[in-house]
Amino acid sequence: MNDSLVYLTTATLILAAIALIAQTVFLMGLLKSVKAVQQKLSELLPKAESFLDSAEKTLVDSRKQIADVSANANAVMATATEILDITHAQVVRVDGLMNDASSRAKVQMERVELMLDDTLNRVQDTVSAVQGNILKPIREVNAVANGIRTAIQTLAKGGRPSVAQATSDEEMFI
Repeated sequence: MNDSLVYLTTATLILAAIALIAQTVFLMGLLKSVKAVQQKLSELLPKAESFLDSAEKTLVDSRKQIADVSANANAVMATATEILDITHAQVVRVDGLMNDASSRAKVQMERVELMLDDTLNRVQDTVSAVQGNILKPIREVNAVANGIRTAIQTLAKGGRPSVAQATSDEEMFI
């Protein structure tokens, strides 16, 4: 049993040595990769620093521009607020004037309507009076004159009327 223990221990030692050699090879490859990355990073470091510097400058400029724009925007907002206040006051005044003008126009229109009604009533009364007092007697005089004229014509003609004349006279009565 002793021999088998020795063989087993020797095999374990050989396996451990192989594992140590494999770890060493792996660590050497890792070291080589780290050095390659370090070299590439050292090449990129100046570019990154210049990029960071320009980004910092851009950030400072942007902050200044934002501050300027903010100040301008505040001034514009203040002016716009003043304009809106003035406009509101003007609209209130115009609204008052429009209400006043509207009420005055309404009163004047009512007055005009009353005047027109009165004038139309007077015209109607005048027309009725003219028709009743002037035209009626004129029609009556005209009718009497027509009657007299027809009587004179009938007496002046003497004799019997012709058939055409009699038909015409009858048509007038019909």
